[in-house]
Amino acid sequence: MLQSLRADHNAMPVVFFSMYPSAQYAASARAAGAQGYVGKDASTAELLQAMRRVLAGDTSFPPVRKRAARAARSDDPFAELSRREVEVMQGLIRGVSLRDLSASLGVGSKSISTYRSRLMTKLGVESNVELAALAARHGYT
Repeated sequence: MLQSLRADHNAMPVVFFSMYPSAQYAASARAAGAQGYVGKDASTAELLQAMRRVLAGDTSFPPVRKRAARAARSDDPFAELSRREVEVMQGLIRGVSLRDLSASLGVGSKSISTYRSRLMTKLGVESNVELAALAARHGYT
């Protein structure tokens, strides 16, 4: 999408405003050519500050967390996942439903959905199919 915007308006500054707070998405936005990234948990003041910085010709990205940076250097995209996120991921790639995962792990279904959302964000995948393919490439099947 950003490529088509750039084709028509090359000099237009772009700030991604996303429901995903993950630094991984910010890195993808930067790689795509955006000048900034603001996650959903940012305050209105932080959003405005990012927009002002970008309009002034600077960039505005969240700081890279040490754990995320370590995961990027380790070539293991799963290094940033918590133990519970790994358990949820393993269930998902086996085809276990969220309801059954909830029962087997002894947590609420909303918690399972939250773990799923977080691990998908951290890994940069959008579906269980993409998750399973990534896991298979890295020997997590």
